[in-house]
Amino acid sequence: KVRNVHDLHVWSLGTRQKALSCHINLGECSIHESNATVSQIKQLLGERFQINHSTIEAECEDCPAGKVCIVNEAIN
Repeated sequence: KVRNVHDLHVWSLGTRQKALSCHINLGECSIHESNATVSQIKQLLGERFQINHSTIEAECEDCPAGKVCIVNEAIN
């Protein structure tokens, strides 16, 4: 589902915590599909890399020309 990742940033919040922010391009998708994909990515980040603080902005390709559509999902 994820076609592209950009503006990826990962940093340390201390000796035991990491944070991540990025934009993902999902192509054509509904808000429900993008929210489900973001949730799956956040779960994998926690399980595989112990990154439990993330902000992932999902971009869909079917936005009107000249405009950026972003579905934003953040977790603390």
